[in-house]
Amino acid sequence: IPLDDLPPLALDHHQIIQEAKKQLRQQINYLPLGRSLMPAKFTMYDLQSLYETILGIELDRGNFQRKMMKLGFLNRHEKLMTGASNKAPYLYSLNDEKYDRLIEEGIGFS
Repeated sequence: IPLDDLPPLALDHHQIIQEAKKQLRQQINYLPLGRSLMPAKFTMYDLQSLYETILGIELDRGNFQRKMMKLGFLNRHEKLMTGASNKAPYLYSLNDEKYDRLIEEGIGFS
């Protein structure tokens, strides 16, 4: 369920969700998010959708993909996903070693 469409929640659960969303928005600027929020293999569209949901804004597809690939924490796999179109999207996974290094160093988004 999209966070904006949640039904009324018991106790302080709405406040807890809002605080978690705030924390994610702060962390996304200096940490590569994804290990616990994405499946083992995902498309670039899936990753961009995650970032757009967290940030609450629409991101330019080309710029987003270039920035993610430049960070070097993604492994690109053969086209294993089949789609309706002739060009199936690439699948990606996290490179654990590079991901951990980025967690330690931060990625410097501003």
